[in-house]
Amino acid sequence: MRKLSKKEKIIIIIAAVTVLIAVALLAFFPLYQRSGLNSPDKAKAMSDAVWISEGSDCLKLGSSDAGQQLPTFEQAAQKAAELGFDTVFLKSEYLYDKSLKAGYKSGSSFDIFSRTAAVDAEKLGLIRSACEKLSSLSVKAVVSVDIASFDSVIASVAGGGFASGLIVTGCSGYPAETVNERLKAITSAVKGANPSLAVYADFDSVENLSSVIFDEQHMTCCVAELYAEHEDLGAYIENFASRLENSGVSLAAGFRCERVCNEKYSLNADELLRQIVAADSCPKVTSRSFHSLSDFNDNRENSAQTALEYIRNGLNLSKTLTQLELDGQNEQNIQTESETYSFKVSCSDKFPVYINGYAYGAVGENFCSITVDLRHGENEITVRQNGKTISFTVNCTKEFTGELVSFITPSDTAYYSGKQTVQITVGAFYQAKLRAKLGDKELELKPLGTSSGDYSVFSASVKLPKSGKKLRDMGKVVVEASFNGVSKTYTGGNILVNAKSNSVTVSAGADSQLAQPHTSYQQQITVTGRNLTPYTDNGAAGTGNFIMVSAPTAETFPTDPNSSYYDPTYCLWTQGTIDRVVGESEYTNGDGDTFGMYNLASGRRIVKEDVAYIPSGYNLPDNTAGIVSSDGGNGLDITISTLWRVPYAVNRYNQDYYIGYEGKKFNVVNHTVSVIDLVFYNTPSHSGKADIAQNPIVEKAEWVEDAADGTSILRFYLKKQGGFYGCSVSYDRNGNMHMKFKQPTPSLSGKTIIIDPGHGGVQSGATGRNGTVYESHQTLKIGKYLAGYLSQSGAAVYMTRTEDIDVSLEARRRMTEQINPDLFVSVHLNASENKSRSGTCSFYYRAFSMPLAKCIHNRLVEAYKTSCYQTDARMYAAIDNGANYYPFYVTRTDVCPSALVEVGFITNDLECAYLIDDAYQQVFAYAIYCGIADYVSSVG
Repeated sequence: MRKLSKKEKIIIIIAAVTVLIAVALLAFFPLYQRSGLNSPDKAKAMSDAVWISEGSDCLKLGSSDAGQQLPTFEQAAQKAAELGFDTVFLKSEYLYDKSLKAGYKSGSSFDIFSRTAAVDAEKLGLIRSACEKLSSLSVKAVVSVDIASFDSVIASVAGGGFASGLIVTGCSGYPAETVNERLKAITSAVKGANPSLAVYADFDSVENLSSVIFDEQHMTCCVAELYAEHEDLGAYIENFASRLENSGVSLAAGFRCERVCNEKYSLNADELLRQIVAADSCPKVTSRSFHSLSDFNDNRENSAQTALEYIRNGLNLSKTLTQLELDGQNEQNIQTESETYSFKVSCSDKFPVYINGYAYGAVGENFCSITVDLRHGENEITVRQNGKTISFTVNCTKEFTGELVSFITPSDTAYYSGKQTVQITVGAFYQAKLRAKLGDKELELKPLGTSSGDYSVFSASVKLPKSGKKLRDMGKVVVEASFNGVSKTYTGGNILVNAKSNSVTVSAGADSQLAQPHTSYQQQITVTGRNLTPYTDNGAAGTGNFIMVSAPTAETFPTDPNSSYYDPTYCLWTQGTIDRVVGESEYTNGDGDTFGMYNLASGRRIVKEDVAYIPSGYNLPDNTAGIVSSDGGNGLDITISTLWRVPYAVNRYNQDYYIGYEGKKFNVVNHTVSVIDLVFYNTPSHSGKADIAQNPIVEKAEWVEDAADGTSILRFYLKKQGGFYGCSVSYDRNGNMHMKFKQPTPSLSGKTIIIDPGHGGVQSGATGRNGTVYESHQTLKIGKYLAGYLSQSGAAVYMTRTEDIDVSLEARRRMTEQINPDLFVSVHLNASENKSRSGTCSFYYRAFSMPLAKCIHNRLVEAYKTSCYQTDARMYAAIDNGANYYPFYVTRTDVCPSALVEVGFITNDLECAYLIDDAYQQVFAYAIYCGIADYVSSVG
């Protein structure tokens, strides 16, 4: 054999030493991991389980509304896998009739275990489905049974072949001897049915384990919950874990995330993290158990998410556990003349800061700079994070110089039918002392919950007496306001109750002064549609400049350029409508867009892009209008012949407005319209009667002539106040006008509904989570869930988009006008530069759309309270942002009630967690569905 050279010997020696070092490292590495010397590395290597409980994390077994209120087992399983848990405990003690067990759990006897009970096959099948789903996701499925469960239940789970383990709960409810006996019997039965099945024993607290025997005959793993009452939690865990030495039983530390920031348990997120760190420092703790999945979904104060980030990636705990402190401010009572106040707090960068109950969102590197708006006088400022609260007072000493009362509605003389309930609203300085009267009657003003700066809105309801033989004067609305020794009296409108013979109902806020009806009809005039236009000589002398609507529909606006650009008392004009031009103007909206407009002889303005301009067109003769036919069986469908397509208006009476959201004028307390006028301009003559004998909406219809400006009015008296649900107006090729009233029915079945998921394609809308979450993606998901619920109820559902594509606002509204649905609902997510803004709101344009917006809004507020913030009532005030007037383009339609819903704030990190979660998207979609159903039921 050849001798090795010196060089070869050196290489062999180096290789041998390298191998020995590697072997030593490999042998030491697990010990190093288990020692807690490198907690983040150990965290990544540990096994982590999460509880899924029926009724909170997923649907309660056997519930009749499956798939609508809470996610299914499979969806919860998917969520657990996405969060990175490798084991799931399925809490499912409803496998059999629990009433059979009632009264037998004595704590000292297990005689009930000799009994048998049938296992619910449907419930067992649901659990099997969840386990199979988990298996496909490479996640262990461990099914729970109560220690007092019947043997037939345990055998069904153990022998089912679908679970990887069985966790026995309720072990703390009996003496240790009984627990030992029962665990041994269960383990024996389980191993007999399925030797590969692991048995976990769950204890409410480690303090319940003093006499429990730990060996493989009883269990595979002990799951014990930890609490922070012990000063040296690490030593406490180590002392308990030492009892497992040589037992073959592993220890899983249990953590109750749902108890964080819960007043009953006084556990904050810092203490939860300290528990996790203490458990990780113990070599004998091999896994963790978290209760429960919903806490990782709803993300209350980010506690569960912070725990998850720690166990997955490790955290800089010195930053995470930073306590909330005010920086550079020692005073508790601050004086300032400014209407804003800025301050800075030191805080954790892992939890949101709450300012007066509103979540401020993510903060910077252990600090948060906050600016709050101040009202005049004392302002209580409360800052809260992670269970700690700081409060102080800021007194805004700037002198209040505004009016004590900003508005009163009704502001002018208002006429009402007898026995109506009238809503009186007052906008007033929030600190003012108010006293209101109607004539000699004292009014009780109550806050509406809406405010703008220093002003709040108050409301009072007045029940009017029944109509008499003569017009009855109830007096004027008078409000006395006082503040800081200054008193002032403000006067609103006069309220009149019509006589029995005059059923006209009018109030401030109507489009025009109500013309008086004829006592008899004019002589019948034979009218046929001729469809005259300014393009040809029609026998009328002279020429003029005209417009003809070229768009399918065009909005009309007040003539005064200084008036509100969007006015819901003005109707849309249909294609072909003609009017004379008397001037030009332009308007620049809040987005900086400038529109050229024509001023028209009818007293309206119209956007130039929506019309064809006809210079030096032939004048048109006076029009005559005649009712050709009317069908009162389904809503109301009336055909009226005209000589030419005259301009028209649809005026609604007995509707009050108040200044509310963003200072807009047209907010509505209740929809109270009771008279509808179809006004024909340039029409001094009319004829015919409408057949409304069987009509469910209209009580009476009559012609009214306004001699002052040569208009004719076809007036409709509604059978009930607020009984108007939209209408469509169109001209046919012969010049006949068709007007159709929408008729409500009490069921969703048969309804036609358009769902509009906001934005889409390149128009992604608002973004959250530093630009990684897009509004358009989430509204599409919510919209699809909503469409599914509505379809299941028998509604015909159309969606403006079903994929992530760009659909113009005009196309969305045109779809509404073409389909002419019963309802239109647009789904959006809100956004604000102020990350503390949170909650939900809805919007309407026409007053008759307010009830729909309100019903949906109420259901969403309820969903937030019951599904998101059920343990944090302090958030309730931040949820409800109201049902408000706002002129969103897609809602500016006449044909049906329409609402735009802002489900929540995508810019608020806390709320964004709900909005992007599939389970909560279904909760929100179902809430909108219930709101729609509530509305349909209320008006049908």
